[in-house]
Amino acid sequence: MSDQKKTVGIIGAGAIVFKSHLPLLRAIGADIRWILDANPDRAASVAEAWQIPAAFGADQLSRASAVDIALIACPYGVREPYYQFLRDKEAALFIEKPVARSVAELERICSMRPDYAIAAGFLRRSFGITRIVKSVIESGLFGNLRRIRSEFGTATVISSGASFAKKAALAGGGQLFESAIHNVDAICYAAGIERARIRQCHMEAEGGFDLHTEANLELTDAAGRGIDFELLVTCFQNTQYEIEMEFDRAVMTFSLFKKKLPTVRHIGRSGAFQLTDPFTADYPRNIFDVLHLFWTDFLSGVEARAANYTSARASVATASIMEQIYAAGLKSAAAPPEGVARL
Repeated sequence: MSDQKKTVGIIGAGAIVFKSHLPLLRAIGADIRWILDANPDRAASVAEAWQIPAAFGADQLSRASAVDIALIACPYGVREPYYQFLRDKEAALFIEKPVARSVAELERICSMRPDYAIAAGFLRRSFGITRIVKSVIESGLFGNLRRIRSEFGTATVISSGASFAKKAALAGGGQLFESAIHNVDAICYAAGIERARIRQCHMEAEGGFDLHTEANLELTDAAGRGIDFELLVTCFQNTQYEIEMEFDRAVMTFSLFKKKLPTVRHIGRSGAFQLTDPFTADYPRNIFDVLHLFWTDFLSGVEARAANYTSARASVATASIMEQIYAAGLKSAAAPPEGVARL
């Protein structure tokens, strides 16, 4: 990244901006010109706390000055007017996850910018754990990857604390789209997944908000190899928040939500081992360090005009999985139990 000071405009003044993005942007020397929120009082409060020159309400978007980077961190369900406003502007875009619930939607968003100039905020791609897992898969250390199982959720707990996350129209979905999408995206990134095909899906939902999802998919990597993918996302039972990957010779277990090193056990033998990088361990793991790496890699790509892993277009497989699961899952959630007719 060059020494040029980037100007930034922020859409959304919620907790993720106040607690994470703003401290990071200030730390890297960004010049934050304005912040906008549907609640103008909240925007003004954040602007005062962080000494941002201008604060606007959602109906004052036209007053926003030109900037190098626009951070879109408002809820998924209210972003369309901001996309329309920014479409003809030159600002590079950093879009907080989740970004799209279908491939077509993702393509429409990506069409606004060159691939290097639009990021999807799947920050767990920058985790040290994710880097270790990706290296294990790419090196063939334990043979080919055959099966993946991902578990996310705790009984009676809706994972996101944001108030909008309880409203499907704003969040775009429930447990899967708002939170467990991190697991899905990190798996697709680490394993180099290019295609996905759903086999089975069962979903429990209320008002379009998914509470429990069990799905089985076939993933296909860049070499054309098929990988079985089992997904559990729930607030009906306790899970370990872990991802299990089975290779030809070993099974590796790790978590994107618990601080622990990947555990490896040889298939057919007793004993387990922890896996680490002797030079960097699992760095970065702290959320601020992860955010710093993701932002600086995105900005480096913008400077070089070269897309990297932060690019929104690199999340096509994630969008495809969301699209297929919700299409099949909401259909199953609406269907009556077997042998029972709807009145």
